[in-house]
Amino acid sequence: MAVFDAVKNGSEGNCSCHSPEPYQLGWSGLGLLTLPVLALAGNIMVCAAVIRRRSLRNGLGISAASMALCDILYSSLVMSVAVARTVSGKYTEL
Repeated sequence: MAVFDAVKNGSEGNCSCHSPEPYQLGWSGLGLLTLPVLALAGNIMVCAAVIRRRSLRNGLGISAASMALCDILYSSLVMSVAVARTVSGKYTEL
């Protein structure tokens, strides 16, 4: 209730809920950042191997390339956002 009164009156006082401190990456953040990068690089290599090697262009190779493509999308879209939110501390439970 005090937060709403402070916002209504225009003075926030000592409320720290509106101004989060800037975050620092640190070693744990750097470790989390390497996971999507390694996943992206490894899956790109799988797709490149299937494209370059004619012997891998069979059903099993195409299935592996398809899974690698899905992992590329997952690591670039989902994992990168999850790592950024985790490192910045802006994650919320849904």
